[in-house]
Amino acid sequence: MRKLSICLILCFFLAGCGLKEDAPVEEETEKVVLEYYTWQDEKDYAIRVVNHFMEENPGIIVNMHFVPSSEYAQTISVIHNTRDSKIDVFAETKPSNSAADVERSFVLDITDMYQRVPDMPEDYAELLDALKINGRVYMLPYRKSTWAVYYNKNLFDQFGIPYPEGSWTWEDYTELAKELTRTIDGQKIYGSLSYETSSLWWRTPARTAGVENQVTESGLEWLKKSALWNYRMSYEFQVQPAYTELTDVSSYDYINRFLAGNIGMFYCGDWCMEIIRRQLQEKQLDFSYDVAPIPMPAQAEGFMPVTTAVVQISSRTEHPEEALRLAEYISGEKGAAIIAGCSVFPAWDTEEIRKILKNSEHSPKHIEYFWDYNNPIYTSPDKEMEEALEIINTYVGRYFLKEISLEDAFSSIRSMLLERGLLSEDEK
Repeated sequence: MRKLSICLILCFFLAGCGLKEDAPVEEETEKVVLEYYTWQDEKDYAIRVVNHFMEENPGIIVNMHFVPSSEYAQTISVIHNTRDSKIDVFAETKPSNSAADVERSFVLDITDMYQRVPDMPEDYAELLDALKINGRVYMLPYRKSTWAVYYNKNLFDQFGIPYPEGSWTWEDYTELAKELTRTIDGQKIYGSLSYETSSLWWRTPARTAGVENQVTESGLEWLKKSALWNYRMSYEFQVQPAYTELTDVSSYDYINRFLAGNIGMFYCGDWCMEIIRRQLQEKQLDFSYDVAPIPMPAQAEGFMPVTTAVVQISSRTEHPEEALRLAEYISGEKGAAIIAGCSVFPAWDTEEIRKILKNSEHSPKHIEYFWDYNNPIYTSPDKEMEEALEIINTYVGRYFLKEISLEDAFSSIRSMLLERGLLSEDEK
């Protein structure tokens, strides 16, 4: 067992959510030391959660490692393939990454160790089941992401346009984007925001039609419709920036583009609230926004895509019980309350947690749209779906850049999916 004297640990400060706290220095004693890895964007609330965990578990010290998102996957791989590296607990941004981790034997199977608590929220239990791989538990969800439309209240007020409220369709979104789009004193105001071609968010309309965990013939048609809709929004209606203009690194910072003030609306997950909060505080911007429900398809049943960030126990840990205790704390009720206090949605979803989110001074007025939905569709840990999406996005990106036609793009996509056995049959 790794041991470390607590007297060697320097006092640290909490940087998250504007709070700073000194870590208490205790008498010298032997401790279990855990190495916890996550990506840099998690730092604000991860420090708070882990600090509270250590206060409640004085026999455990957690060393936190924050890795830039662009380097995270490689870092996790290198650590697990380096003999003397130490890692006990690590997070992943999405279930498909976890599926790859399990395939490479990076993750401990905790099925026989993990005990569900009696008061576990029903939707958390459903989410936990959706994340199983071959009926086994490898990961615990700690953040849950759903979608909404963010809109610039300043522009709506300036143009005298009513705020979007209640249920609406993607056609409604298109018409509102047209109404917002105009040129003022030589500056183009766009009704909607487009993402750079490496992003998969163009497929959001298809996801709300239920195209989430596999690609079928009908699903491929929905993805084709979604690609066409985005293309028309940029080039035919000109209500969002053209993809050919989004070729430099700055175009990847969609939040900064929104906060620049010339974008009326964009659709995104709840995690954007935290990024907006940070940028508004750092830049002291006079900017007012709110959220509206994510649009749904007009001629099909609508679904809310629900994806998660998860925490896992490394197969290399020497302290599986203590590592599981940390993972359970991060993903459970106590960790959820701390995460919600930073205006970030935890996977553990109860009325108490929602009250914390609604009462936050940083939350938009209609934050409830993130949880007022029907028909959730959970993203499963499917490595094959990730492979299919890489193929799809490559050709759709070329279509957005006007390098190939829509028909050629989806003809190539279909051929490659069939060749690799990634195109499923429709359910009858």
